[in-house]
Amino acid sequence: MEYTFYGDLLGIGSAYRLGASTAKDKLTAFYDETFRVLDAFDEVEMFSDSLFVKGDDAAHAVVQISKVFANLLDKGLLLRGAMVKGKLSFEPLITKKNFQTRLPDDDTLARAAGLEKMQKGARFLIESALANDLLYDVPDWKSHDGYLRSIFAAPADSFLRRICPTPDSSSYEYLYYWSSDIHPEKYDTLRKNLKDILPMCDKASREQYEETIALIERCRHRNKITMDRLS
Repeated sequence: MEYTFYGDLLGIGSAYRLGASTAKDKLTAFYDETFRVLDAFDEVEMFSDSLFVKGDDAAHAVVQISKVFANLLDKGLLLRGAMVKGKLSFEPLITKKNFQTRLPDDDTLARAAGLEKMQKGARFLIESALANDLLYDVPDWKSHDGYLRSIFAAPADSFLRRICPTPDSSSYEYLYYWSSDIHPEKYDTLRKNLKDILPMCDKASREQYEETIALIERCRHRNKITMDRLS
């Protein structure tokens, strides 16, 4: 199924205020990690602190893009993004050599950018329409209680287990910081590092870190209840 992903790296404006080299180091790590993980994708664009990905296989893209989120978080970089149903395209307009136009021909990009801005923290959000399509074979998993009632409905390693409603039920999110290579102690280490940063931040930055910590807790919780019940 077609999809469009839009994301941006949090805190780059603050990094530039501290120094251009500080921001450049963060952006270089962002670009390097994204290129390493998504180099096989046909349609990836990066500009400054923004990332666009579009394609025809949303299921594959969710898994691969989630690796970018997790790897960046391990490096102390917070990526926030959203994936929506539909593939971004542009109207064919008259252009010049020095005047390029990229006018979206529908609301796909606006939906992705709007959804991304709805939540705080390093979150991987999924539009409800797209999440419903991805969860087509396990419809009970569209809710938390349905997931528990039908926890055996798919293989233990199914990526669909990581799709769940956001705490405010405004959309879905992908619990990207839950994979077979994340050992239990990694949760504690990452959470402690983020919590130790909190007292040094202003209110706006603290909220980003607090919501990221809450996301990590949700990843650990669903991982634990899944493994406990399946065993």
